[in-house]
Amino acid sequence: MKIFNAFAFCLFCLLYINSSFCEDEQVPVTCGSIIRLQNLETLNHLHSHNINYGSGSRQQSVTGLRNTDDTGSLWLVKGKHGTECPQGRILANGDIIRLEHLTTRKNLHSHQYKSPLSNNQEVSAFGQNSRGDSGDNFELVLENGKWYRDEEIILKHESTNSYLADSSIQYGKPVQGQTEICTLKNKDPQSIKWKATYGIYFPAERNEI
Repeated sequence: MKIFNAFAFCLFCLLYINSSFCEDEQVPVTCGSIIRLQNLETLNHLHSHNINYGSGSRQQSVTGLRNTDDTGSLWLVKGKHGTECPQGRILANGDIIRLEHLTTRKNLHSHQYKSPLSNNQEVSAFGQNSRGDSGDNFELVLENGKWYRDEEIILKHESTNSYLADSSIQYGKPVQGQTEICTLKNKDPQSIKWKATYGIYFPAERNEI
C-alpha cells in the first residue's frame, strides 16, 4: 500500500508540476507547497539524490542541476525545526523555513564542514524521514514583504550566518556536470540569489490574503 501511495503521489506531481499560472497573478509561496528553486546566476535548480559526499560530513550531497523536470529537484516547504507551519500560510521576509527533499525525505542542511570543490561551507541533505535538527533552518531574505513565485530571494543559514549559493564549479562522476552547492559568508555575489519556479502551490489561507 505504501508503494502504491508513493507512486500515486509521484504521478500527481508529474501531472501538476508544470501547471501554468496567469501572468498577472502573484502566486504566494506557502507552507506545504512543493517547489523548485532556481539559482539566478547559473540557472541551475537546487537538487539532491541518493549519493553521499566522499569527504566532509559524508551526508547526502546537494548539487545544482540544469534539468527542469527531474523529481530530485523538488522540495517541500516547511516551518522552522521544532515548529509546525500550517498549510497555506504565506511566508515572508525574516521567516525561518526548512526545505525537505521530496524523494529522500531529508532536509536541506549546512554546518561547518568545508565544501568539497570550493572550500566554502558544505551543504547537504540531512535527517531521516523528514526529521533533522536546527542546522536545517534557513532565514528568508526578501526585498518585499511576502514570498511569491519568481521573486528573488536569499536563503540565510540561521546557525552559521552564511548564504545558500551555487559555486558553478562542476563535479565529475558520478554526478558529471552538476555543480557544487555551498554557503558563502559574503552577501554580495549574484550566486546567492534564487527564485521559486514550477511547483505545487497550495492556496493561501483566507486570513493570510
